[in-house]
Amino acid sequence: MKVPFITLSVFAGLSIASPYASDDGQTNLFGESIAVGSIWIDFSGMYSVDSQGSLNNQTLDLLLGQGVHILGVGWDFAISTFEGSWLSDVVIDFDGQFLITPGTGHDHAGTASSSSGGIIELWRTGQDFYLDQDGILDIEIFESYIDNPGEPEAQFMAGSTLYIQFVNTPTPSTLITSGIGILYFTRRRR
Repeated sequence: MKVPFITLSVFAGLSIASPYASDDGQTNLFGESIAVGSIWIDFSGMYSVDSQGSLNNQTLDLLLGQGVHILGVGWDFAISTFEGSWLSDVVIDFDGQFLITPGTGHDHAGTASSSSGGIIELWRTGQDFYLDQDGILDIEIFESYIDNPGEPEAQFMAGSTLYIQFVNTPTPSTLITSGIGILYFTRRRR
């Protein structure tokens, strides 16, 4: 089941800079000021249904913008399973780039809480990624093992929240276009 586009106007006031923050989180590796954005998404009531790519799965399409660099993710989930499905079967895919299995270690049915303990800084481990030209972050919830095909196998309970940390960075084509525009403007002024 597709959840409609969620358009976020979160870039007002964000500066465009190198994506890697220093330890202080306020500057990039070149000492330039940056503004790292973050959003949270309420997962309450979302379901995990079938294997990856199934039309039965719930997906979110977040329109964040071209050139957005996903730096980190975090979560605080409460998950409950149905019909004997295990908590460790629940998987969340981020644009085909990064997977999380919030129920890791819970190889049983039931209800359990799971937390990342804050934002996991993907850029520190080389797992960070840029959004495609469409600027959409596709998130899919799926099952790694199917117990009941076509039926919900797990549900995110009230208060379940996903966090995404990002920075808006120009893509190479945007930089080239901007550079050409600046060169053209400079040339006309002479």
